[in-house]
Amino acid sequence: VLSRILPHFADVMSRVLLDDVDMHGREGSGGFDAYGIDKEAGAVVVVRPDGYVGTVAPFDRLDDLGAYFASFMLEHAA
Repeated sequence: VLSRILPHFADVMSRVLLDDVDMHGREGSGGFDAYGIDKEAGAVVVVRPDGYVGTVAPFDRLDDLGAYFASFMLEHAA
């Protein structure tokens, strides 16, 4: 699943956090447990500029991201 999702974030990878074991064997900080995310299913967590979590969308419900952003963003006029 992750291999399908990550290419969409290529230009913002410096702001993407994977709560996993890194290449040095260090473990993440418990984000899965803190936000009730299934470790096998995964999720996208949107963090607002003020540091608060805006929404959590499991990978099998990524349409929730569109609904979240549509609730406050304006449509761009072509």
